[in-house]
Amino acid sequence: MVCNVGIGGGGPIGRQTVEQYDLAMDVNVRSHWVTAERALPGMVERGRGAFLFVGSVAGAWSNGFALSYETSKAAQLALARHIAVRFGSRGIRANTVVLGLIASAMSRREQGTDGGTLGWRAALPALARQGSPEEAAAAVAFLASDDAAYVTGTELVVDGGLTCRSPDSLFRGRDAVAAPPGG
Repeated sequence: MVCNVGIGGGGPIGRQTVEQYDLAMDVNVRSHWVTAERALPGMVERGRGAFLFVGSVAGAWSNGFALSYETSKAAQLALARHIAVRFGSRGIRANTVVLGLIASAMSRREQGTDGGTLGWRAALPALARQGSPEEAAAAVAFLASDDAAYVTGTELVVDGGLTCRSPDSLFRGRDAVAAPPGG
């Protein structure tokens, strides 16, 4: 079962409303939990099943702009691990594909589509580009397949090397791997 519903938005602490926070938690966490609650009895009865949650690198680190999104994505990771531990002995797996910068409708809506923003964002991952929805789907398909039968409670990071790079590597003068914004 692939759990892929999600919303971004919100804002930083101090500027985000309780309603915005609750909405992100409802959509990004509660909906996945309720889905799992409904699906687990059938999986337990069959003695097998797999949950695949689509998460974000925002669940592991913060950009300082999206409190509810970051918090909800961290909670989603915990939900997957909980299911893996609680139901693994019954043949049920739970994993998360943790996405970085993917050229999706949600990212276009949240970050915009102007050339400067897109160019700067593409320079952030080590592969120097945003990932495609098809690349994200390939990771989901792998974890949902029998080839991943011994994989549970883990996160498969699909971010083009975004989280392996120190921000310092972008700004080392002529040795920098990318030019700074506006420069």
